[in-house]
Amino acid sequence: MNEVATRLHFDSDGSMTVETVQDVEDILEHNKTLRSMPQRSDWGRHKWSAPNVIVEKLFNEFNKDCVPPRPMSTEFWVFVDKKMDDPDYKAFRVDDPANPFFIGYRK
Repeated sequence: MNEVATRLHFDSDGSMTVETVQDVEDILEHNKTLRSMPQRSDWGRHKWSAPNVIVEKLFNEFNKDCVPPRPMSTEFWVFVDKKMDDPDYKAFRVDDPANPFFIGYRK
């Protein structure tokens, strides 16, 4: 299951921490499968697939200095797309570097 769960942690000083968790193993396995499949189109290719907890993490990073937070606008998705070019996020990439039309990071 890929359900997102929210856990509340209450500390002795009265503060509360909100934790969002998700089992992403199925998503990572699906991404591996997609990477093994050729993408023959040079338009509208599938580049990445990220679980909800990663999108939320990036949303918080995108809005770290903004009050109120900016909505999930075009600028946010451009930010996410640039983040997915980083090798730290390679597990979420579904395009194959062997593809001659490959766009993104290379090893």
